[in-house]
Amino acid sequence: MRASLFKLMCQRFNSTEVADRITDRILDESKLGEQHTRDYLRKNLEFTKPIIDEIADILFGSKGCINP
Repeated sequence: MRASLFKLMCQRFNSTEVADRITDRILDESKLGEQHTRDYLRKNLEFTKPIIDEIADILFGSKGCINP
């Protein structure tokens, strides 16, 4: 799960260091639930709905480890 999320963040950011920090932060935020994570991604990282949906699928979808 983390590897998939990190790969996606590397595509969005030019620095692997930044991608690593954002990946960790998203994983921390995901502990507070799917809706909280979606709000965080939209408000704090200004991601669009398609990328938010992709991240949510990684974290909360059938392949993700974080299920409600």
